[in-house]
This record gives sequence, structure tokens and C-alpha cells, in this order.
Amino acid sequence: MLLMMLTAIFGVWAAACVAIGAVYRRSAPAVSLAIFGSLIGAIAGFLVGNADGPGGVPAYTAVGASAGLVAAGLVAVRVAPAHPPSRSLRRAAVVALIAAPFAAGALALLLQSACPLYVQGKTSGFCSFQGQDLLGGWVSGVVAAFMFDAVVVSIVFFMSARRAERAHA
Repeated sequence: MLLMMLTAIFGVWAAACVAIGAVYRRSAPAVSLAIFGSLIGAIAGFLVGNADGPGGVPAYTAVGASAGLVAAGLVAVRVAPAHPPSRSLRRAAVVALIAAPFAAGALALLLQSACPLYVQGKTSGFCSFQGQDLLGGWVSGVVAAFMFDAVVVSIVFFMSARRAERAHA
């Protein structure tokens, strides 16, 4: 049951990444490439985290997603062209910043439902907090990584808008 909820949360996040990447693939290819890097990073983080056993894997997945997002975003803003209108890209950046705290709150609630605090033993699987009581264990780290990712995506949107303005001028 717990694994199914975590899988569903990951599936919704991945579907949202694919949808956002598809919507902005023409006007802001840097955003699409950065988000694709986040997906690749999440998969790599899952594989690395799961190599030592299931405990803490969601945290490794979140860190991998953030690392992939930043790495791909840094490359993409340098090489990917941006296309006018820049106003819609700025609006998307602001919407991402405004929506992020609400989405992060929902994510925290979903993760705590999927992995109740103080789950113990071998049956805890991916929900193991590894014997630590740190304000929800890895859940708070995953939510913090999500907020960081939202800021990075907004920055890539703003940089794409700036490049679109320069290309149009």
C-alpha cells in the first residue's frame, strides 16, 4: 500500500514534468530540457539510493531530481534558444513561484499519508526514516528540494524570457 502511494506521487510528478516540458518545448526549450534533466536525475537518484536498500530512497530521488534540474538547466540556458513572446514566459515564472508553496504543502501531506511518521521495521521499505526523528525524516528534505526546484524552474523561465527579448530586439 505504501509503495503504491509513493509510486503514484512519483507518477503524478513525472506526468506534470512531461506536460510542462511539452507545453514549453517551442517557446522555452531551456525549461523543457531542464525538466527532462530533472526526470533523469530522479531516476539516477532512485537507482543510487536503492543500491544500499530501500531506506531513504525518496530523499535520494529528490536530490537526484534537483541535481539533474540544475545541471540540465545550466547547460540549457546557454544553448537553447528562446522564442517570443517573453511576457508569457515571465508569467509562467511568477506562477511557478506563487504555486510552489501550495504544491509543496500538498506534497508534504501526500508524503506523510504515504509514509506515516515513525514507521519501523523491515516492512517499512522506502518509508524507513532510518531510526531518525528529524521533523519527519526525509519528508522535510524532499519538500525543501521541491521548493528549490520551483525556484530553479522560475529562474530558467526568467532567463528564457530575457533571451527571447534579446532575440526579438
